[in-house]
Amino acid sequence: MAKFLALIALELDVHEVCFTNSHGQQYHPSDVVLDGNEEFLVLVFDQALGVGEGVLGIGFSAVLNAHLKGFYKCTYLDGGEKKNMAVTQFEPVDAR
Repeated sequence: MAKFLALIALELDVHEVCFTNSHGQQYHPSDVVLDGNEEFLVLVFDQALGVGEGVLGIGFSAVLNAHLKGFYKCTYLDGGEKKNMAVTQFEPVDAR
């Protein structure tokens, strides 16, 4: 049973985190560590989360960058009209 979750992250400002298991129990991390050099976000919990399904909610803010890395801005055409969108690929930031 895990007492931490490690995620890939880059240039995020994490405000709040909550993990809710399939029984409705909520867990809030005792520590949130963002390692910008290694591009990891580690959520440390005092209690083991257990095995099974759950929902992880993360409140964060980030600057939309133009580097096509992390959380970035892209444009697309919709019926000939140029529109903007915020994009991430939820994978290691240099995997593409």
